[in-house]
Amino acid sequence: MDRTENAKSERFSNFDVLRLFLAVGVVLYHGPLLQKGLHPFPVWVNYVPAFLCVSGFLILASYERSPSWRVFAGKRAFRLLPALTLNIVVISFWLGASVGSSSIVQWLSGGHIQLPPYNNGVLWSLGYEEFFYAALAVLFSLGCYKRPWIIWILWGLGVAVSLWSQTQPQFVSDRANLMSAFFAGNLLYIYRDNLRSRVGWVPHAVLLCAMILKYGFFVYGQTTPFVIVLPPLFVWAAFAGWQIPMPKRWPDLSYGIYLWHIPVVWFLSRWPQFTFGQPIVALVVGATACAALSWYIVEVPTSKIGRRWVERLSGVGRGAGIGGVAITEK
Repeated sequence: MDRTENAKSERFSNFDVLRLFLAVGVVLYHGPLLQKGLHPFPVWVNYVPAFLCVSGFLILASYERSPSWRVFAGKRAFRLLPALTLNIVVISFWLGASVGSSSIVQWLSGGHIQLPPYNNGVLWSLGYEEFFYAALAVLFSLGCYKRPWIIWILWGLGVAVSLWSQTQPQFVSDRANLMSAFFAGNLLYIYRDNLRSRVGWVPHAVLLCAMILKYGFFVYGQTTPFVIVLPPLFVWAAFAGWQIPMPKRWPDLSYGIYLWHIPVVWFLSRWPQFTFGQPIVALVVGATACAALSWYIVEVPTSKIGRRWVERLSGVGRGAGIGGVAITEK
């Protein structure tokens, strides 16, 4: 794999749809936090590993097309930190510095350190995401992606860890399933040309069959075989299947929905009159509204700053965009 900004770029609109689906799935999964006794929603895929699998595909594409690790790190920072910073600042001013600092520790420690009184609990996954970004940069610099057998070994180790975690507490299994998902995304990117089907419906059909099996046997939860298999099938359908038409300027709200839905849970729990008798609808609408505000007030302006920074650092023209690649980044 050669790192170059001039490599052929691709855009897969299905990733926009997939990330939105995963973010809303996380919101629904946490619905019982707002409405006690709520009948749980079907869990179509283990959402956090699915996000990691998407990242394994898209972030490898981004790194391959970045002229240096500094450009790659800058792109990631300008994409992730502005919304996260806004989230923590709002939490700190609203609920106090102790909740904000606890949320920062939750993020940086991957959830391994819990400080009182409470925190935005979903931030643990961002710490793990960034760990895998750093691991990818190290592996790339060592030439591991020119030797795919190394990535196969890492994926196999991840599968072994996932299988081992079946008998472990949920805290452990939630994290143990991330390695196999991320390196599965890497492998899908490496072999993307071979995995494209001449018949666009085939990846969707395979995914649908797997989801029907999952729904039939484990409708409300996850089990390790499906945790290992389903995330790669979703990503395969995203790049190899029929593409769902999406406007190019469609706002990427998935990250914001993921960040803001727990604060929205807190808000609606304190003031249930704002649910108007439909707590889950209010939760989804509230998280989406917060994500939209974050997108237009913070993320879009900082992305322009990031674009100029990348252009100065790499000498790339404006057409490349902040990612330097038309593949949609998370």
